[in-house]
Amino acid sequence: MPTTVLDVEQHLLLLELEAPFTKRDVQLARRRMAKRWHPDIAPAGRQFEHERHLKAINEAADQLERLAEGSRGGQVSRNAVKVSAAAARREREEAGRRAYEAEQRARAHAKDRAENDPFGARVPDHSVVHRYARCLTYPEWGVGTVAGIYFSSDPRGDGEEVQQWARVKFSHGIRTVPAGSMKFVDFSKPDPAGERVERFLIAAQRAMAEGEYLLAVNGHEVRGSDNVYSFFEETAGKSVVLRVGPNPDGSGSREVTVVPVEVVVIARRIWLPLLTSF
Repeated sequence: MPTTVLDVEQHLLLLELEAPFTKRDVQLARRRMAKRWHPDIAPAGRQFEHERHLKAINEAADQLERLAEGSRGGQVSRNAVKVSAAAARREREEAGRRAYEAEQRARAHAKDRAENDPFGARVPDHSVVHRYARCLTYPEWGVGTVAGIYFSSDPRGDGEEVQQWARVKFSHGIRTVPAGSMKFVDFSKPDPAGERVERFLIAAQRAMAEGEYLLAVNGHEVRGSDNVYSFFEETAGKSVVLRVGPNPDGSGSREVTVVPVEVVVIARRIWLPLLTSF
């Protein structure tokens, strides 16, 4: 658990006491403040306020007395009060920063769930026959587990068009996509090489900044008439250097190294043991 820093400065303000001080000074200040804030002398309707204030005074006085007893010569100096106040301020700032970051994470999580998992609290409207699928719109997400199919409106409602949505668990999180954009995966069949290359190219395009051009692959310049797929044949598991840039003439270009992966091989190794448990 985090260590609580004693805020001597705040306690002194509460007791209307100044440094340097001794245990005797704290005792006198406690008695003086008790005469002012005792609930028995509080105006009508303010007894609870006086009771809480007196409790805070007693807690502050107890801590200051213990501090004075442990100080050299039984006296707490002004410098010790300044050091304690600085430490207390740092602790409050750190606590505020942690609370702010926690709030931001909670808001980001709520926003992400509202955007990508709007049906998380609902029971699926349709059972899932094929459990594993990939999204054709975002092939770089890989293979995901379909958790359920949902309807955006009641089919027996006012006649509005009903949309079907698939709630899918990918490696990077849950995403809700149109059911028509899902392609179910059959692990018993090999993944066509052309589809692997196409998925890789789409992923590479998304990785590049908007408006950039693919200028070269492993030093071979890419022209408009070239079959781009041919540049990536037999490159699975090997480093491929892409030269991309904002201008087709190559000015301002940069190089990006990627490693194409045969998605189906990895998917079979990961998911086949799971298939036997269903």
